[in-house]
Amino acid sequence: MNMDQELMTRIIHKDKQALDELYHKYIHFLYPLILNELQDTKKAEEVITCLFKEIWNHPRLFEKKFFSTCLVKRCRLLMHLP
Repeated sequence: MNMDQELMTRIIHKDKQALDELYHKYIHFLYPLILNELQDTKKAEEVITCLFKEIWNHPRLFEKKFFSTCLVKRCRLLMHLP
């Protein structure tokens, strides 16, 4: 089991520290991508907030082998929601 899978297993069991670890692992990767696309810091922050709320509320949707790809795809979808 890789680190992302371990974190997601902990998140499924509502371990808030695991969510925090996941956030800190990916924020420096995801935020610049989102900000570059949206050119709006407030909207970029909203996308990140929505993403991590979804991870917390529906962690099984993110149990993927290619976890980082899954996160990027979900961010792209969230960026284009009204």
